[in-house]
Amino acid sequence: MRILINEDLSKCVGCNGCIRVCPVEGANRVLKEGAQIKVSINSDKCIVCGFCLEACRMNVRTYEDDTARFLADLKDGVPVSILVAPALYTNKDGGRLISWLKQLGIREVYDVSIGADICTWANVRFIQQQKPKSVIAQPCPSIVDYILKYKNNILHYLSPIHSPMLCAAIFMKKYERINNSIAAISPCIAKANEFEATGGVIGYNVTIKRLFQYIREHKIELPGATTDFDHAEAALGRLYSMPGGFRDNIEIYLKKSLRVDQAEGRGVVYEAIDAFAEEKEEHLPAIFDVLNCSEGCNLGTAVEHEISRFEARHIMEQGRKAVLKENNLEQLEQRFEHFDKTLILDDFMRRYTPTPVKQCDFSSTQIEKGFVALRKHTHVQRAFDCSACGCATCHDMAKSIVAGDNIPENCVQMLVEEITSVLEAATANLDSANLLVERYRQNRE
Repeated sequence: MRILINEDLSKCVGCNGCIRVCPVEGANRVLKEGAQIKVSINSDKCIVCGFCLEACRMNVRTYEDDTARFLADLKDGVPVSILVAPALYTNKDGGRLISWLKQLGIREVYDVSIGADICTWANVRFIQQQKPKSVIAQPCPSIVDYILKYKNNILHYLSPIHSPMLCAAIFMKKYERINNSIAAISPCIAKANEFEATGGVIGYNVTIKRLFQYIREHKIELPGATTDFDHAEAALGRLYSMPGGFRDNIEIYLKKSLRVDQAEGRGVVYEAIDAFAEEKEEHLPAIFDVLNCSEGCNLGTAVEHEISRFEARHIMEQGRKAVLKENNLEQLEQRFEHFDKTLILDDFMRRYTPTPVKQCDFSSTQIEKGFVALRKHTHVQRAFDCSACGCATCHDMAKSIVAGDNIPENCVQMLVEEITSVLEAATANLDSANLLVERYRQNRE
């Protein structure tokens, strides 16, 4: 897989913020450069959740996308069509951006929402035909990577239906006969991994953030006129970019006949997936709607967060009302019937290849060695759990040291004890010196 997050360790101050927010043990490694503690990324373990980019105040880490290559290819006359994520319209004036891209030579412009409608249809038909015990929604590439790398025991629950972006791209290629390269105007860094893993149907991950950075840096004035999509409007698919959007789509068609649970965001979703992996099957939901970002793709990892979560949800709610006003249930069901007649379900199914990351099983003896390295011998010392090292608990820190992902010098408690010891020694030496001076003075008298 391509490395998507880069780092400039000269900027790192060793605050450990990236470790604290990362959902994956060992995706960050602590090291020393001289007397300075630094934190480096382990790309092999990274799932590109983007949490460290948000947590870092020193701009140590940056991400890679395909914006520069995309614009260079357009300049060279390479024929490219684009897919536009709904998150663009939630955050920016998408119509004017499309007009500018058309001026640069973009051919066809498609809305990812049409792929979301296809994705819903395919998932509903899969559920109706195969009757799986449980299905984990997979529009989010970081979630998919987490399961492929760390939770292979629940891989069989991961929906076999492609994400909305891939469904849209397959629709464009096979059913609309578009032979150009396809670029996705995307709110997500990790989508590049999905595009690579699915054979390059989509050739560019052009993130919304980088695209508008380019526009500002080059002082480009967007056209006043707007340009629309080159195909019929989508229906409820435009709701996928919000939390629970997959659930909303499924429930419209299945009429809440199935239990749908959802989880999204840092500190919630990966813990929920871990719990799912350990749960009895009879307790699992029929559908588990999961997203990496707390506000879904609308405030994704590669979007400039210029609007609040409330404004984003207001925009999406207005869109929901408009869709339901324009399309009653009968019309939505007719859309599915049209897909039944014109689309082949198997075209939109994904075959996963697990990429398991070796995980350490720590013995009590190994953990004891970690505590000894930290000079933690008492229960109070071992349960201090200040999290300053980035680990949630001292026990986790001991494991991290054994694994080689952290160093004892990164423990604040050990540092404080060392400083206290030095101060106590210095104070004792000063007291001894004062006593000698006093004796000398008395002897002189």
